[in-house]
Amino acid sequence: MKNGGREQLGPFPGTSPVRMTAADLFEAHLDRAVALVMRVAAPTLKCNDSLLRAWRVYAQSGEPCLPVLDDEDELIGVVREHDLRSWLAETATGGRATAWCDLLVVEDIMRPPPSTVAPATPLRIAMGILRSEEAGALLVCQGRHFLGVVDAASMIPRIRIPRPAPDVDRQRLD
Repeated sequence: MKNGGREQLGPFPGTSPVRMTAADLFEAHLDRAVALVMRVAAPTLKCNDSLLRAWRVYAQSGEPCLPVLDDEDELIGVVREHDLRSWLAETATGGRATAWCDLLVVEDIMRPPPSTVAPATPLRIAMGILRSEEAGALLVCQGRHFLGVVDAASMIPRIRIPRPAPDVDRQRLD
C-alpha cells in the first residue's frame, strides 16, 4: 500500500510482512512488564485489623494470601489462608474463637512479606521467581508501597491459535 509516497509492506512503515508463530508471540509477551498484567484491586489488610475482619476479607476474596499494610500503605507482611485456619483451629475449643478474633489483630499472626517484584519487572523474570520459590503469586511493590498481585495465570497470554482445516480425505464416509 502507498503511504505518503512510501510503500508500506508490513505493520510498520518500511517493514515487510512477518508471520509470527504462537511461540514468537509468547516470547514477545514474556518481555512485557508485570504492571501490564497485575491485579490492582487486590484485597489487603491493615496491621491493626481484627482476625475476624481478616477472615471475612479472606472468605469474600478467595485469595490464598492477603498483603498486610501499615498506616502509610507500605507492605509489612502477609496473612495466608493456612495461618488463619490454623489459628482458628487452635483457639476454637470452648467457643472462644470469636472472642479471640475480636481481640487479636492481624499483626499478631502475620508472616514477613514474601519476595516482591517491581512493576517494570519483565514477566520472564517474575515467572522464574514464581517457579523457584514455588509460590502461587507475587506481590508487586514500588519500594515498599504495595501496588498489586500477579500470579501465573495472569502471566500466561491468551493466544488463540487457529485450527487447521480438517483433512477432507480423512472424513470419507464408508
